[in-house]
Amino acid sequence: MGKKISCFEGIRAIGCIGVFLCHFRGAFFPQYVTCLDHTPVKILTAGNVIVRILFTLSGFVVCYKYFSKKNYENIRKDILKRYFRLAPAIIVAEIIVYFLMRAGLLYNIPAAEISGSVDFLAVFNNFTADFSGCLKEAFITCYTEGANGYIGPLWTIKYEFLGVILILSAMYICKDTYLRYIFYLIVFAFYNTYYNYFVLGMFICDIYISQDFNQFLQKHQRLNNLLFIIALYIVSLFDINDTVKYTRVMFSVGLIMLFLTLLNASWSEKILGAPIMNHMGRISYAVYIIHWPVIESFSSAYYIWATNMNIDKKTVIISCFMFSFLLIIFLAHIFNKYIEIIGKGAVLFIEKQI
Repeated sequence: MGKKISCFEGIRAIGCIGVFLCHFRGAFFPQYVTCLDHTPVKILTAGNVIVRILFTLSGFVVCYKYFSKKNYENIRKDILKRYFRLAPAIIVAEIIVYFLMRAGLLYNIPAAEISGSVDFLAVFNNFTADFSGCLKEAFITCYTEGANGYIGPLWTIKYEFLGVILILSAMYICKDTYLRYIFYLIVFAFYNTYYNYFVLGMFICDIYISQDFNQFLQKHQRLNNLLFIIALYIVSLFDINDTVKYTRVMFSVGLIMLFLTLLNASWSEKILGAPIMNHMGRISYAVYIIHWPVIESFSSAYYIWATNMNIDKKTVIISCFMFSFLLIIFLAHIFNKYIEIIGKGAVLFIEKQI
């Protein structure tokens, strides 16, 4: 049952790259539209879709070990450890951004004046940096209020923190009883927040544990692949609006189909579970944390310089993207190796104390 889960590292990898593409596009060529925007490739720059997929993935992965082993004893430990898994990279990144702001090394506002991204790139970090406020955001309000003054995309951390705690708490209360179906019904029927996607991931995991269902899809690969294509079109091209029940339901159905067909496709582990995808998946959290500071500092500075040098617009965009992406991967390796390990050490310490 567990071998197919490796394909989810590929989803994380694609997700983190997609978030970077979305923000890079919004920052440096916001008005540029191509024919690919009318195909499933659109998903690579559709930030809201990627965020929902990653939330759903988090819900699935967190619940998988409990549903598969039918052992719920360590849930309370996982709830306590959640903060320490997320915090170290955020704290270090936010402090770095504070010093970049104080040194005047964020160039997002002048870059936005050139690119025309005044409604996106120019609205961030447009305030006087305050160290106590930075620490408060990095240690507390980022997780409880979604504060994102220093690193814009970190509004999602509130949902990653509280959403996982929500489903872990629900699993601890419901365990293997039918109470969990009541929980699904209440959430899906009466709520329309980002937390729904964590619960959706829990629900998909619950379905996936049914071995008979998996065997059916694995046996009928043509049907599985057809359902995957349909699901990809729904998820990538559907105009999602959580406040409209019809679109919310359709998008959720598309996500359920997408995850289950990926898990049972004969090709998914070879492609999404390949070594390079596994590696990118492991550093994806660090990529998510640091990509925006890189865009606001290095990418914006390079974009301004290259534009002032009268370099061809396409060359500017391509070279800026390549250099920025390489820098982000390099920094993500450092964060993953030297900073995220602090959180892992804190988690091991907590496990010994409980």
